[in-house]
Amino acid sequence: MKPLRIGFLLQGKECPQWQYEILKRVENTSNLEVSLIAFNGEFQANNKHQQNLNDTDSPSASSTSDNATVKLAQKILSPFRRAYSLLNPFAYGIPSLYHRFDEKYNADLKHLWKKKAIDAHINASKIVLQPIRKGFTHYFNETDIQTIKDNDLDVIIRFGFSIIRGDIHKTARLGIWSFHHGDNRFYRGGPPGIWELIKGKPEIAVTLQQLSDVLDCGNTIGRSTHRADLYSVLKNKHLIYSSCGDLLLQKLQQAQSMGFESIKNTALFKEDIPDTKILKSPRNFECLSLLITLIKNYIGLRWPRNKKIRWFLAVKPVDKHFDQFDHAKLITSPKDRFYADPFIISVEQEPKKKKTFIFFEELIYTQKKAHISVGELINEELINIKPIIQEEFHLSYPYTFKDNGDWFLIPESRQNKTVRLYKCTDFPYQWQLESIIIEDIELLDSSIHKQDGTYFLFANKYQPNRDTSNECLVVYFSDSLTGEWHAHPLNPLVTNITNSRPAGKLFEHDGKLILPTQNCALRYGYAINFNEIEISKTHFSMKRVSGLSPDWHKNNLGSHTWNSDGETVVIDGHHYIDA
Repeated sequence: MKPLRIGFLLQGKECPQWQYEILKRVENTSNLEVSLIAFNGEFQANNKHQQNLNDTDSPSASSTSDNATVKLAQKILSPFRRAYSLLNPFAYGIPSLYHRFDEKYNADLKHLWKKKAIDAHINASKIVLQPIRKGFTHYFNETDIQTIKDNDLDVIIRFGFSIIRGDIHKTARLGIWSFHHGDNRFYRGGPPGIWELIKGKPEIAVTLQQLSDVLDCGNTIGRSTHRADLYSVLKNKHLIYSSCGDLLLQKLQQAQSMGFESIKNTALFKEDIPDTKILKSPRNFECLSLLITLIKNYIGLRWPRNKKIRWFLAVKPVDKHFDQFDHAKLITSPKDRFYADPFIISVEQEPKKKKTFIFFEELIYTQKKAHISVGELINEELINIKPIIQEEFHLSYPYTFKDNGDWFLIPESRQNKTVRLYKCTDFPYQWQLESIIIEDIELLDSSIHKQDGTYFLFANKYQPNRDTSNECLVVYFSDSLTGEWHAHPLNPLVTNITNSRPAGKLFEHDGKLILPTQNCALRYGYAINFNEIEISKTHFSMKRVSGLSPDWHKNNLGSHTWNSDGETVVIDGHHYIDA
């Protein structure tokens, strides 16, 4: 297959570390080729001019005396200027002071913006473009446009220059792609990572766009959403910039293997971006809400003391509103353990006599790892609880399903780096390991869906570079439960802390296939989403249609598993108890 030829627009012959790392990743990826690097001639000319001024500026004796006078005046006036910058609501003293503390305590994160030389390391043609500046916009002359065209590029990645307009958008087959370091539906302008905290939002995002001549009206290539740090703008910026490479590589490889049409034919590509206010650096009065948020977060993380979290189960009859859960009956555990991740199964074990069982994760606090248990549900009470699958490693999320007359169970076994299939030998208490269907990968909350003879396994993939298990939805498919499983060509299907980790069995509602997922932005297992999806071996689409917040029960901190047998709904929740 012919490699995808990629060009980069850079500001200068040195670039920030995060951009350099992306260049090297693209260069080292098969079927991708860094073919051209174009530097900003205007930027280089300005830098050279400034360097010449510095080199020729040798102070005389009289200027030395003048400098001493100026420094003394500045020293005297400095406290007054500092007080003015902090007290004037339209000044920048408070955000400036905040950033100084932030950088002091998170100095190790600043490496992503250290300069890295390009010339000696990247094997690609290199040119210098001479942009024509009009206000905040760069245009390009015909010679530079033709030079870019002569390189026969598939796509251009913009890392430098100002707003670009004109025929340069037609120089690459797939256009010019550029990052917006935020969710462009809500945060236009910048700076990145701070307005989310000011507005009290628990998630941050990075957006990859295909640029157009109209500012902020490009098409959305992809977006990844991550949990925001509650205190540090620098940590948020680090997460935003470090996640750019994963998003870009995924979309470049998708365009190469499946064609750009697979990107264009998505709702994301066609989404309408609202014309919101363009944000700028916040002033003192705008940062007051940030200070209040920081104080609330500090108190929230340190209270209540001497408490621990306990998960519990709850059941209620099915009604037409699967996104509501009022008047539920709680099923609590003994104080030495908790119950979570419930899956409900109803079977006819005797003629005209139905029995209902709940499979769940049971964790005894002194054992530090969980096992899978099952109990019978009678009159909204769980009885005859017994452990059914125990291993040397942690187990949870017992996805229980029937296939070809047999009962199977796939627990979450990320700690073992496997996806394990158990088969029932005597329902519901006797199970044995049937097969290890996927190994050497850390997948969480595997959920099976069978469609037209093909098995699809939805799961969340652990991301070691960001140490998160809650934001990367992947799918594997196979023609047999115990056969060879293949990664979906669009993996990861979703990178979104608010809507990716499975939260229960897939089910049909009004003729639509529904995938429950977790919203883990505020905290792990905070809320549940319900999404209409379409899936095939080459296609995936997902649209959130509803959700279930944790306020269905007083003092509930969150819910992360929802299941139904058609008559009864079971869910979990968690709250504080005395340690």
